[in-house]
Amino acid sequence: MEQHTGQQKRLSAAAARANLYALLFVMPIFVLYAVPYRMIWGRNLATAALGVKWPHPLLLLLCLGAGILLHELIHGLTWAFFCRSGLRSVRFGILWRSLTPYCHCTAPLKRWQYKTGALMPALLLGLGPALYGLATGALSALCFGFIFTLAGAGDFLIVWRLWKTGKHRP
Repeated sequence: MEQHTGQQKRLSAAAARANLYALLFVMPIFVLYAVPYRMIWGRNLATAALGVKWPHPLLLLLCLGAGILLHELIHGLTWAFFCRSGLRSVRFGILWRSLTPYCHCTAPLKRWQYKTGALMPALLLGLGPALYGLATGALSALCFGFIFTLAGAGDFLIVWRLWKTGKHRP
């Protein structure tokens, strides 16, 4: 939802469509992280990831689930920061047909506020751990960052649509 000079416009994307677009992000994001990893650490990211002894699959699922919940919470907290009513203006839920968790703000937001809230989880859970992983060689952090950068693909799609339809207004 956007607000600009008193006009509001609804923009939405079907969850299934957003998930399909996420597949288009896999290779570019992998390359974005794999090339610096190779340059800094001299190892192929895919080969290195295959050679790692990963924790128990249930622990990985627990981390993934916690990350997904944290992703939505970051959306909500960021948007709540911009709303007069705070968290009372934020709704959380799950689209059961596609098993997609969501968060949305019921109060009107300015474009830049919405974009900030939309991108914040990918920055904090994706780019942040990935940069840490690249800087330290911590492969688990880099993989976590890769996964949660991909988790932001739907958010990237929405921000792109806002940019495309907004004539580049803030």
